[in-house]
Order: sequence, then C-alpha cells, then structure tokens
Amino acid sequence: MTALAEQLITQLDELSPQERAEIALHLIRRLDEVEIDEGYDEAWAAELDRRMEEVTSGKVQGIPADEAIARIRLLIS
Repeated sequence: MTALAEQLITQLDELSPQERAEIALHLIRRLDEVEIDEGYDEAWAAELDRRMEEVTSGKVQGIPADEAIARIRLLIS
C-alpha cells in the first residue's frame, strides 16, 4: 500500500460512519470503470455454489439478518 493510501485510511477513520459509508459507495460506483478479469462471472458462480452447498449440507449455519446487521454496526461504530 502506498503512503498516500495509508494517509487516506487514517483520515477516513476520523470520519463519521455516515461519511465513510458515502465515500465507500462512491468508490464502489467507481469500480464500474475498472475492467473485470475474464472468468469473473464464472468464478463468482462457483463461489456461490460452494457457499450454498456449505449451508445446505449443514457445514455452515447462517444467522438472522438483524443479528448480522447489528454485528456490522458494532464494527463500524
């Protein structure tokens, strides 16, 4: 990571959660300008299949959405 990127991250940590969310959304939207590697869709489809198999086989257990959201809020606050 470049020094500039590290500096930006430090500054971002000083922002409110709302400001960080707005910046994150902006950055995600800018990713549309990035050329995606060939095979991207197939790789994601395989990953989704793998994860679904883990859930249906009982290897992994999901959690309710409200609990997941509460955990995320704790992490970003």
